[in-house]
Amino acid sequence: MLGIFSLVSFNKANGITNVGLKHADINGPEISLLYVDQAYLDNPTQGTSELWPCGFEYSTNYQGDGVAEDIIVVIKNEGDATLEIENPIFLAPGTGSSFSITQFPATYSIPAGGMTHFVVRYTGPAIFSVEQAGIVINSNDDDEGLCGFLINFKGLGGVGGGGIGGGGGLGGLLS
Repeated sequence: MLGIFSLVSFNKANGITNVGLKHADINGPEISLLYVDQAYLDNPTQGTSELWPCGFEYSTNYQGDGVAEDIIVVIKNEGDATLEIENPIFLAPGTGSSFSITQFPATYSIPAGGMTHFVVRYTGPAIFSVEQAGIVINSNDDDEGLCGFLINFKGLGGVGGGGIGGGGGLGGLLS
């Protein structure tokens, strides 16, 4: 049986979902993160993507039997100069043990308009659980040199239903 997985972004400060780009005039490197599906990696005009601004928290419900779920995150350089990502991208201390980074970026030097990606894997248990992952990306972006975000997983353990839940702010994992 395949797990059922849903993902929605949520800005805890003001309740905004699916926030658009925040910069109209970009000078220098500018990091943007996108949550994408495999079809997007194969052909960005065919797949789906959702902007994940740095500093936000993303909540998910996971219903399955312990089947691993991969979260593909694209790092895109929206600026006009090369974006340098510090190696490695890492999970913040306190991240749940069910998370791992299974694929790191192919390059850590992203030219203007270019992109790379990494994969975070969640191997949730078949029982009810609540876990959180903090992902940290250091770069030479002047206004977001440290780009962090949280992923909250609520494993429903086959009990069905579920929706998007609330929760705390960015708190301890990224402070």
